[in-house]
Amino acid sequence: MSGPRGNDAARETTTAASTGQPWYRRLSQRRDAAGQPGSGIASNVFGWLAGVLMAGSVIVMAVDMLT
Repeated sequence: MSGPRGNDAARETTTAASTGQPWYRRLSQRRDAAGQPGSGIASNVFGWLAGVLMAGSVIVMAVDMLT
């Protein structure tokens, strides 16, 4: 997916110059402001927790293979 489609394309293009952020980050900020699912603190915490647990399991598997 290369960018926004439809009516959002013109709006995203005009805001791209003013914010200097990629279109998908601005979309995320708009979603955060709208209070949609996946935008809260709990979602961020669980996302980080999942990442840490996955990284830990990869390290444990690597150590297990090397010993």
